Amino acid sequence: MRFALAIVGMGILLIGCGGGDDGDNQPYGSTTIDPGSNPNGTGGGTPKKAKAGPMDYQKLIRRRGAKPVVTGTNRIFRTYHFTEGTTRFTGIAKSVSTNGMVTFFRIEHGLKDGYVVTKFPNSTNRFHQARYIRGLKNGREFYWHKNGRLKIQGQFTNGVAIGPRFSWDENGQTNRMWLYDNSGKLIGIKRFLPFGMKQVWEAAQLRNIYTGKQQSIIQSVFGKPAKLEGANWVYKGVKVNNAILGKVATTVTFTIQNGVVAAVVFAE
Repeated sequence: MRFALAIVGMGILLIGCGGGDDGDNQPYGSTTIDPGSNPNGTGGGTPKKAKAGPMDYQKLIRRRGAKPVVTGTNRIFRTYHFTEGTTRFTGIAKSVSTNGMVTFFRIEHGLKDGYVVTKFPNSTNRFHQARYIRGLKNGREFYWHKNGRLKIQGQFTNGVAIGPRFSWDENGQTNRMWLYDNSGKLIGIKRFLPFGMKQVWEAAQLRNIYTGKQQSIIQSVFGKPAKLEGANWVYKGVKVNNAILGKVATTVTFTIQNGVVAAVVFAE
C-alpha cells in the first residue's frame, strides 16, 4: 500500500542558496551554479554566479543520472536540475501549488539535499517536512493538520519507508499504523478505532449518555462521522443491541442542534 499525498506544483522558482538545515527562515539571494560538465558524472570548471533573483523552473533541464540508485525493493533515479547545458544547480527551490501551499527545498550539486518544507497557504504552519541526503529521502517524515496537530509520521532510509508509520486525526487520536520491513515492503496494517466504535452499546444506554452532550464529545468518542447529512452525523459500524427488534443496529445518527445532540437514531 502506498501512501500518496500529492502537491500539484506550478510556477516553481529557483532562488539563491543559504540558510539553516530546517528549511525555514532561509535567506534567498543570488544563486550559485555548480558546474558539472557531465550530467551523469562529476563536474569540472570554475563556478560562476547566476543572475540574482528567482530563476524560472520551466527554463531548467531535468535529467536522470546514468545509473539508478537501487535500495531495497525500489529503483530510484537521482534527478539533477540544470540551468545552462550540463551545469548542475545548487540553491533553494520554491514551489507554489495551485491551492496556495508553498514548498521550499534545497538542491546541492543537482540533488535534493536537506530539508523539504511545505507550509499551508498564507500561514507559517507546516503541512509537510522531510529530509533528503544526496537525492534520497532519509530520516523522519511528518505531515500536520491545519490545527497544528501531527497527522502522519514515518521513517525513511535511502528513499525506502521502513518501520512503523502512524496517522492521527485532528484530535490527536491514532488512526492507523503501517509496518514496513527493512526492504520497504509493507508487511502489516493496523487500524485503531475510537472508543465509541469498539464498544458494544445498548440502545437506551447510548441515548441516555449522549443526548444533550456537546458535539465535540461525540467526535472525541466516535471520531469523525462517516457521513454528514445536514445536521445529522452518521456513524457506520457501531454495534448497538436492542435498537431494532431482533437485530443489531450498525448505523447510529446523532442529530446536532445548536452544538449539542438533540436526537439519536439507529438503523441497520
